Amino acid sequence: MNDFDEIRDVHSKTVRIVTDAGIVPDNSSFIYKTNSSPVKKGLSYHIHYTTDFKEVYMTGPKHQPTSRIIIRVEGKNDYQKYSQNLSVNYQLQKPKMIRPTPTTKDYLAGNFTRYFAKKANDEAEPIVEVTPNFQSDLYKVYSLTWIIRGNIRTLYRQNYKVAQSFKNTRPEITKMLSNPLEYVQIPEVSVNVDIKKRLGILNIPKDSEGNIVFNPEALTPPVKMGLDEGPGKFKMRGPKKGGGIGKFKINKGAFAKYGAGGGGSSGGGGGY
Repeated sequence: MNDFDEIRDVHSKTVRIVTDAGIVPDNSSFIYKTNSSPVKKGLSYHIHYTTDFKEVYMTGPKHQPTSRIIIRVEGKNDYQKYSQNLSVNYQLQKPKMIRPTPTTKDYLAGNFTRYFAKKANDEAEPIVEVTPNFQSDLYKVYSLTWIIRGNIRTLYRQNYKVAQSFKNTRPEITKMLSNPLEYVQIPEVSVNVDIKKRLGILNIPKDSEGNIVFNPEALTPPVKMGLDEGPGKFKMRGPKKGGGIGKFKINKGAFAKYGAGGGGSSGGGGGY
């Protein structure tokens, strides 16, 4: 007796298939549905989830003409408990849309993983970005690695390539990843800008070659004075024998002219 008709019916109702779902662990965990004979240890199997909430195991890592329906002998799993407990009114879990926030650890690593969920049996329901721990048998979850640190041109190309990889299968994800530089931070540039701000040179203009340009009129001209001007004339005497820098003598009268003293009949105030 074969089960081809039932397999065909299962395929018509399938909303999700898990390929390479596992390997039969021993000779008593599964039996063939047609004759109840045990399934041999080491055989691969895949799983079909249907619109009427059935979980159907079939032999083979993926479906092929020789695939047969097998039944799990062990206790019921969570999906079977859910689908067979008709007395409980369940509310299907729906993904909550999020906007991920990369952590400091992510930035140190230079990348983080993003997750997107799509309901398997409803093409009208939009894809949403979800948390890493979101799980539902009715949703297909897609994951990808998003680069957030490094050479700008390199990471732009890498993220763009990742986004475009979904163009033919899930174009909605490609649209959601339209900005290849999303979440990107450039610590080196940020530190450089901060230093320039602290030094007060952030907005200094530059020419076409990147050279800093100063406005000559804005600069304070240097003070010019003769050798006999300034805060006192001084004379240098050469060093005596034995070394040293010698001695110098300050003209105190000339020094007072520049405000060093406060005396005199006029009672002027002190200088520097």
